[in-house]
Amino acid sequence: MSFSSAISGLNAAANDISVISNNIANANTTGFKESVAQFADVYSNNFQGANANTGGTIQPGNGVSVVQDTQQFTQGSAQTTGNNLDMAINGNSFFTLAPNPAQPSSVVYSRAGSFQVNSTGMITNTQGQALMAYKPNDPTSAAAGFSTGAMSTLSVPSGTGLPKATTTVGLSVNLNASSPPPTTVPFNPLDPSSYTSETSTTIYDSLGQAHNMTTYYVAQGADPTTANQTDWATYNFMTDNPAAPQALTSASANSGITAGGIPQNNPTLFSTPLVTNTATAATDTTNSSAAATAAIAYTPALATTALNQSLTAQASTAAAAASAAKVVASTTTPAALVTAAALAQTTAATAASSAAAYAAAAALVTNAVTATTASTAATAAATAAATASAAATAYNTALTAAAPTFAYTAGVMQTFNSTGQLTSPPTATVSWTPTGSATPISATMNFAGTTQIASAFNVSSSSQNGTVAGTLTGVSVDSKGVISANYSNGSSTALGQVALATFNNPQGLSQLGGSNWGQSSASGAPIPGAAGSGQFGTIQSGAVEQSNVNLSEQLVDLITAQQAYQANSQSISAENKMVETIMNAFR
Repeated sequence: MSFSSAISGLNAAANDISVISNNIANANTTGFKESVAQFADVYSNNFQGANANTGGTIQPGNGVSVVQDTQQFTQGSAQTTGNNLDMAINGNSFFTLAPNPAQPSSVVYSRAGSFQVNSTGMITNTQGQALMAYKPNDPTSAAAGFSTGAMSTLSVPSGTGLPKATTTVGLSVNLNASSPPPTTVPFNPLDPSSYTSETSTTIYDSLGQAHNMTTYYVAQGADPTTANQTDWATYNFMTDNPAAPQALTSASANSGITAGGIPQNNPTLFSTPLVTNTATAATDTTNSSAAATAAIAYTPALATTALNQSLTAQASTAAAAASAAKVVASTTTPAALVTAAALAQTTAATAASSAAAYAAAAALVTNAVTATTASTAATAAATAAATASAAATAYNTALTAAAPTFAYTAGVMQTFNSTGQLTSPPTATVSWTPTGSATPISATMNFAGTTQIASAFNVSSSSQNGTVAGTLTGVSVDSKGVISANYSNGSSTALGQVALATFNNPQGLSQLGGSNWGQSSASGAPIPGAAGSGQFGTIQSGAVEQSNVNLSEQLVDLITAQQAYQANSQSISAENKMVETIMNAFR
């Protein structure tokens, strides 16, 4: 039995030396994981039972057996290579590779991340195995995510990057709060004296053609409806040909100005209630006069009605006066309309004052005498309201006649609070149809950060998201394994996200050679995923994972294994001498 024990020891030591030698041989193999030989003692079935004196068995061991060579999946150090497509996994998981790119459903797994682009543009390793990845939901935006339900091979396009039409423009400026309204009205992009400031932004159409968009700012002066606030009319033009600027259609939730440069809240100064209240005032005048003539008491009900109607007339005409005042203050309004608005403002203010006097008189009506006083006040209020109504009609008629002759673009009225912060609108939409086959441009302008303080006009930030066509300049990989093609126009396209896999028992994977592993019943099914999520490691681009073999430890282990081999050899030698002694005894 001792011969068999010694021989099992020799075999175990030889296996240990083989494992250690393989580790040493692959000390420089990318992605290699060292193995450790594991042993177990061997005992035959003990039929003699326990020793009554010692409590132990009297059966000696039968040697040693090799249980398995266990792979050690500790992290190897990363070695930089300078090749962006080389990848090292920091943490758990494996690359998923297709040995035959034509049949990507059959895969193997690896920690070796040396990749390159082959002659067909496909990303493969040095053995021609294709790197598997998840397709992007939106190639123009990695933020849209990836379809992790299915994997496919990955190719780098060799063509040019397609142009992108501008869809967003960010424009943040400071408008000088000390700027007076322009001396020339109305606004004209060809006349610098009709606007306060200007700035230009380059935008792109769907063909990648660059266009020059100029934004003009026109100071409006103090807003009479809000203390310490100044409005600015903002206009956008395409100025590819400075001598013939083309107007862009502008719109926002509160555009503020129409194509004629007239504030949108002012084309109709007076609403129907003013006219109605004029008629009511006349009716109340008649009732008051009748009551006074008949020398009868002015009924409380009639007094209450007169009071309510006069208060409504007062509010309506006061609002009309304020609205007209804003038109008068606007430098973008033609002179003829300013004159008409000034008349409407004056008469509306008079009507409001008369209505207030009527309300005060009607509230005190208790008899025929006070009713007569109310009647007189009602007559004055009716006359003033009729005059205001006529002035409003004249202004509206003039506006209707003049508006179609205006040739200026629609703009956006920007308003600010007393600290110079933009209050409205935060955004606006500009639209324009370029000549040629390009599709119409529709872009959202973001005014965030625009201010109005007493300092010189300046542009604090200007941006847009359009691009021209570009050529491929390289490929990059981020920590989440997103592979992107980068172009000379500054754009990038997400090609895919590296498909990783983990296993419940990675030590149960089958070693296939070529730094590859295969799924086995011991490893369990692969768990697919992406870098940086859950239990999956992150990707380091431009590096590969070195072998986790520690040569110093392996050399020490090799000496230990060699000593074990020699010791077992000595056991066989001793057994041999014992046999010789017994044989010599019978000679």
